[in-house]
Amino acid sequence: MKASGTLELPVHENAETSLMARQPMESSWVQMLLGVTLVMFMVGSLFEVGLRLNVTEAFAAIRNVRFVCLSILWAFFLCPALAVLLTRIIPLTEPYATGLILLSMTRHSFRQ
Repeated sequence: MKASGTLELPVHENAETSLMARQPMESSWVQMLLGVTLVMFMVGSLFEVGLRLNVTEAFAAIRNVRFVCLSILWAFFLCPALAVLLTRIIPLTEPYATGLILLSMTRHSFRQ
């Protein structure tokens, strides 16, 4: 009690402040889980592609210089450039823009 006759209540931690205090620990746990999940997805995708090809088909594709050059050009330059252009035209929040750019660098299976 103060001298003026008012009662001073103790400050207790509410749910919001306790959530804010735990957030860095939880986000590091989520980041670690995301990293492990991403590596598992990449290994699984590469393994799946490897199971569908035999050795002669794989070497035949690698020997085709035009195919390799066009694949690299589209996968690492043209598709990401189009995705960046699209994120400039359509305003997206940063996580969605990043996701679109990463998606643009994934393998596309267009059969001819």
